[in-house]
Amino acid sequence: MIGAQLLDGYMPDIDATVVERILDAGGEIAGKAVCEYFCVSGGSHTSSTGPVHNPRKRGYTAGGSSSGCAALVAAGEVDMAIGGDQAGSIRIPASHCGIVGLKPTFGLVPYTGIGLLEITIDTCGPMTANVRDNALLLEVIAGPDGLDTRQRGAAPGRYTEALAAGSRDCASPSSRKASAIPIRRATSTPMCARPRSASPNWARSSTRYRCPPTRSAFPCGRRSAAMRPVSCCWR
Repeated sequence: MIGAQLLDGYMPDIDATVVERILDAGGEIAGKAVCEYFCVSGGSHTSSTGPVHNPRKRGYTAGGSSSGCAALVAAGEVDMAIGGDQAGSIRIPASHCGIVGLKPTFGLVPYTGIGLLEITIDTCGPMTANVRDNALLLEVIAGPDGLDTRQRGAAPGRYTEALAAGSRDCASPSSRKASAIPIRRATSTPMCARPRSASPNWARSSTRYRCPPTRSAFPCGRRSAAMRPVSCCWR
C-alpha cells in the first residue's frame, strides 16, 4: 500500500465508499495494484516492490503515481481501475499507457476510506480502456456519501446517457488553424535496465532493480483500484 512497506500486511476494518459502490453495482474487486513510493512520483520506478513497466513497451515508464492501475488496464488484465490524483497521478499514467483517465471535480467522488495525501486536493477517479467504461464507472462512484465533508455542491450526473447526445452541446475548439500550432513528436526514455527475468512486472515485483539517473521529468504504482464489470483491482 502507498508504494511503501510501511503498511505492508495491513487490512482495513471497513471498505472505502467507492469500493462499496462498485460491489453494489455488481463489480468484482480483483486486488490491489502497485503505486509509487508514498504516492509522490510521476514515474513508475519508485515503488518498494520494484518498477512498473509500460505494457506497451517493456523497459519504458508507465507514468505515476497510479502506475499499477494504468498498466493493468492497458494490458487488458482488468477493464476498469480507481486511481488517486492530487497532481496528475491518474492523468500522467493514463497518458503514458494510452488509456482513459479522469480526475473528477473535487468532491464529486467521496474519498472516505482512502488513505489521504493532502485533504484539500485528494481526489480519486476512474481509469479505463475507453470513454464509455470511464463514464460508467464514474456514474457508479460519484455522489455524496454523507461522510466526506469535502463534498459540497458537486452533483453527480448520468454520464452514460450524456455520451448518446454526442458532441452537439460541446464548446467549439479554438479557431486557430492546427498548422499554426507547432507539434513535436513525443519521445520516450527507458525506465531502467531490463531485469534478468522476462516475466511481466506490470502489477508487482519482488525484485529490486537499479535504475540509472534519468534526464526526463517522467522516468521509467499508489493505492488504486482496477475494476472490470466483473473484476476490480484496488491499488
